[in-house]
Amino acid sequence: MNAVQKTIDFIQEISADSPIMSTFADHRKASRRLLIRHGFPTHKDEAWRFTNIQPLINQEYDFSFGNEAGSEHMPAPVVLENVHHLSLHPHGKIDQTSLSEFTRLTGCFIQDILGAEQNEQVKTLFSTIIRDSENSFTALNATLFDRGYVIVVPDNIHVDKPIHIQIDHTLEDRTLNTNSRLLMVLGKNAQCTLILSSSKAEGSSFSNMVTEIQLEDNCRMDYYLLQFSGQHAHHMTHTGVFMKKNARLAAHHFSTGGRTIRNDLTVNLFGQGAGCSLRGLILGKNTDQIDNHTLINHLSPNCVSTEVFKGILADRSHGIFNGLVTVFPEAQLTSATQKNHTLLLSRDAMMNSNPQLQINADNVKCSHGSSTGELDEDAEFYIRSRGINEEMAKFMLIQGFAREITNSVSNSSVKDVLQSAVDQYLNEVTKAKG
Repeated sequence: MNAVQKTIDFIQEISADSPIMSTFADHRKASRRLLIRHGFPTHKDEAWRFTNIQPLINQEYDFSFGNEAGSEHMPAPVVLENVHHLSLHPHGKIDQTSLSEFTRLTGCFIQDILGAEQNEQVKTLFSTIIRDSENSFTALNATLFDRGYVIVVPDNIHVDKPIHIQIDHTLEDRTLNTNSRLLMVLGKNAQCTLILSSSKAEGSSFSNMVTEIQLEDNCRMDYYLLQFSGQHAHHMTHTGVFMKKNARLAAHHFSTGGRTIRNDLTVNLFGQGAGCSLRGLILGKNTDQIDNHTLINHLSPNCVSTEVFKGILADRSHGIFNGLVTVFPEAQLTSATQKNHTLLLSRDAMMNSNPQLQINADNVKCSHGSSTGELDEDAEFYIRSRGINEEMAKFMLIQGFAREITNSVSNSSVKDVLQSAVDQYLNEVTKAKG
């Protein structure tokens, strides 16, 4: 029996009497039916044409769903200073005392998502920003999610420090699939920084996360997704943001390592004057595959979006950027820019880039662009003519290419972590190629 069928069989055989099936039961049952009926995507599905998911779905997994196996977990690789720290790890029960302390310190409301089904905001928003039926992996998440948070930042609250959620997805000697969810609401005039970071593990694992964020009028959010993965790890993330009048979002995606990483980010600019800035950087080596798929929907007038994603790919790594900006007829006076630029450090590295605009309004300013290539030989020659050796010249050029993204990070602790990760990556790949 192949590994894909074992996953489907596991889902099909989950008992309706399982206690966890009683939470969000309608979502779980509908998603299970969808997944059993349609299975996982193939290259024939347009949205997955370049994404090779075979290494992911052909792996046999233990499932965290419904199990109580203790709380041992891998140490966090991302150490950030001056943050409110939360964690999600396999089979670990959420400590209610720590949630109470978090509420006291931040003024926010927080709850274990498994116990939040009757929360009015949860009932209203759950699976409306990211639909369970979005694709097979969101359906898998809705069927099997067994951990997560609901976080509400009340009106006019400015959270004093970033909220850092460490997502551990491994247990020793286990090939584990974990499914996590986060639902976050920022009230009117609120401000918050959210950091999601993944643990680094050398073994095989599959982390599948859905994050839904609602931003009310005039609020401001900085959002970071930091992925430091082992060579055999698999990640799927699905993030949806719904923005109301004059809300602001600054989002950063950073991914390095990982056998299969796919990040889907959808931003809906629903209220007039809303604006988002999306930045991303991928660092690939070995046989890494790292995807970023973005969709920005301009739904109202006077909204602004800027998007810059960059990639550095070595060895036989593969990068994918698929970005779509849609301007609806009502969204006059839209301003939207989209760029994707990639450096290939090896003849065997590959990038698929597809920036797109769909414009259905006539009074807009929109542009997009893409470039993929090798290091500028003239620039390298100029640096080496100043007495700098080849390895260091390449290091400096690539570092400068990445700095456009890392320098846009406003949080100093996050910036230090990212610049250190870039330097470590460059030390490895430039020495190998130098």
